[in-house]
Amino acid sequence: MPCLPPYAVSRQAPLLLDETFDDFDAQAERLIDHDQRYLQLTPGAFRGRFLSGFFGPDVALHVELGNQSLLQEIVGSEDCFTFGVTLSSGPDFATNGQAFAATDVLVLPPRGSLLMCSPVGGGVAAFAITRTALLAHPAVTPALADWLAALDGANACLLRAPDLATRLRRDCRDALDLATATRPGDGTAARIGQALLASLAAGLSLGWRGEAATSPLPRRLLQFQAWRAAAADSDLSPRQVEKALAAVTGLGPMSYLRLERLHEARRALHSAPPQQSIGDIAASFGFWDWSRFTAAYRQHFGERPSDTRRRAASPASRS
Repeated sequence: MPCLPPYAVSRQAPLLLDETFDDFDAQAERLIDHDQRYLQLTPGAFRGRFLSGFFGPDVALHVELGNQSLLQEIVGSEDCFTFGVTLSSGPDFATNGQAFAATDVLVLPPRGSLLMCSPVGGGVAAFAITRTALLAHPAVTPALADWLAALDGANACLLRAPDLATRLRRDCRDALDLATATRPGDGTAARIGQALLASLAAGLSLGWRGEAATSPLPRRLLQFQAWRAAAADSDLSPRQVEKALAAVTGLGPMSYLRLERLHEARRALHSAPPQQSIGDIAASFGFWDWSRFTAAYRQHFGERPSDTRRRAASPASRS
């Protein structure tokens, strides 16, 4: 399901911050005011893109694209609701253990938590709206305002709202279209924000069906979280762990733990002092065989450990 206008992907838009990434950790930092941590699940070099438009003081639009499957841990902004829709036509996303389809709208409340698996080639649009502006909008009914307020700090939830999902994808496309064709400083950014807020508030009021303020997390997700928090000390049986990991990540326990160690080594390559050798970094995360570590690293991330370190040390990366 195409969303981005063709010209928005071929040249810089005046009102948009548009960046491409070859580092998923760097891309994770682009969602301002949200706390994100990514784990790349599929092997190969990462390529991603992140567009942001800040339309007045209360509305921001973010579009994120990536060529690899990611396990994304996200904590919502202190004072914003975030509403998300998928943009890609491939497999569904998964959020908090539930399928996140093209007919759904993701609701992440202020300080809410979310565990999301994005598919290979996945794309998502996120509308960040300040809590005050949304709850005060005249199109928001009192019942809807009470439901939204009760979500504060809770887990993210999904609304089965195909009309609203379609509306938000259209609004995303139209906002990008107008932002691309507009000169900065003429007040258009604020007008785009007002239009997005009005459309979202009206769409929510029309599409909301009195969903409960919280929904229980699936058992497999809770088991996965419990196992990961305690690792080998978890009370879960090996079979329970296997089922929980397969349901959330598609991996087995040993593969998942090895993947986490590879990611920790990769992050250490970005931050370790120059005098610390790559071999010492690998060993600190349990990779004692240099050649096997290099082969596993290159297979999963599409580059050698030395390539990662060299890029992290470059002036462009530090800036």
